[in-house]
Amino acid sequence: MEHITLIKELDSIKDDFTIKVRIKRLWTQKSRFDANETYSIEMVLMDEEDCENFSCSAYGFVFVDFHMIISNNILESDSFDIIGHIFEYGCIDTSEQDKSKYKMLLHLQDIEDTKLKVTLWGHNAYYMQDFLANNNNLAPVVFIVRFARVKFINGRPFSSTYFDVSRLFINNDMNEITSYKNKLVSEDGQQLSSSGIKMMESKQVTEHDDFLKNNVFSNIDDLFEPLEVL
Repeated sequence: MEHITLIKELDSIKDDFTIKVRIKRLWTQKSRFDANETYSIEMVLMDEEDCENFSCSAYGFVFVDFHMIISNNILESDSFDIIGHIFEYGCIDTSEQDKSKYKMLLHLQDIEDTKLKVTLWGHNAYYMQDFLANNNNLAPVVFIVRFARVKFINGRPFSSTYFDVSRLFINNDMNEITSYKNKLVSEDGQQLSSSGIKMMESKQVTEHDDFLKNNVFSNIDDLFEPLEVL
């Protein structure tokens, strides 16, 4: 049998390898010059060192405990997965012109009631906003952030999505989320952890309010008044 090279054994000096991997994430990058043209196909791969015989989760989740994040035990260069339920969320911040920089702040909680701040960026923020708008009375909202990163503000760590690499799973019918929901309920059917969800108070101006408050409007009649010629 041909020798299989592990990912950690890849060497830029050599150019002839045989690898056996599972694709954990695949996405495309559009050309900067033509939005209809694909510039590249990006992938995150996993070999059998991380998942023997590829018998682990179909997505190959590597969940990190919230305590590891808030205690500064994760490097900013590390990618990881987190799972928890939302207990508070904010509006999308649209103060930047670039839509990829629109962001949404969430407060997550895990089974042990440990809390973690998570920032969703770009399309992930809109995906979460649409879900919450259409499932307003649904609780608990359990979701997974795949390939999250840790960021720091004033030395305090929080989690964040990472460009197009990160992916959200919100209340999906999958073993990891079903198992998590089951852990929220005791044998007598009582909630072991608070699973309610509420919206944060925010001073952020929404797109709707920004349009109404920051523009000057005229009545239709005013549009047809003759202009004074000097």
